[in-house]
Amino acid sequence: IKEKAVWRAFFANIGIAVIKLACWYVSKSSAMLSESIHSAADGVNSICLLIGLKRGNKPADRFHPFGYGLEANVWAIFASIFMLIGTAISLYKGGTKLFVTHHSEMQLLNNYHLIALTLIGSIFFELWAVNSASRAVVSEAEIIAKTPIDTFLKSIKHINHIKSPTTKFVWYEDLAALAGVIVALIALTIAKFVTAEQFAYIPDAIASIIIGLMLLGLAFYLLRYNVNFVTGTSAK
Repeated sequence: IKEKAVWRAFFANIGIAVIKLACWYVSKSSAMLSESIHSAADGVNSICLLIGLKRGNKPADRFHPFGYGLEANVWAIFASIFMLIGTAISLYKGGTKLFVTHHSEMQLLNNYHLIALTLIGSIFFELWAVNSASRAVVSEAEIIAKTPIDTFLKSIKHINHIKSPTTKFVWYEDLAALAGVIVALIALTIAKFVTAEQFAYIPDAIASIIIGLMLLGLAFYLLRYNVNFVTGTSAK
């Protein structure tokens, strides 16, 4: 994956995180807070991956005769650990709202249209990001794809065969980000149009927990993959 693509993703994620955080401030939606944390975590992870790309591409020298390639995996491990921090916050906020604080959701309901516009805009960005990451997977797998849908389907088929930790990390991260935005939009729409006002906190809190669990699963998978890759390659 190219360095410029990671930089573009970094600035986009930070910008979206700020907008989502502003939406959370006016609505006090747990799902929006989880989404803002998710986007901010993606931005910080991009920095880790950029460092890994730069250091991993350094040429071999007399102290590192086999090169610095494994540094990309090491920085991907750091990115996975940071993702776990975001996971903990999302699960805490969602769990607290669901089981402890059952306050009015008028702020959330009154600002639904602002939240919906933000999330719909985020969906379009995440679709672009997933397509970009899928093209990187297809390119690294050296296969041909004709359409964005074909590219995505082939990336699913070949992602487990990709060796680059950066390409793999970005693909999974972008897919999780898209899923998280869709979950948040569905939950807040249910809170607005389906549930009674006194129960509007339930879908919002559940969405926050689901987003947190998705992040948790992704973080553990990527952490295990990169740790195994580093230790397994070192053993060889």
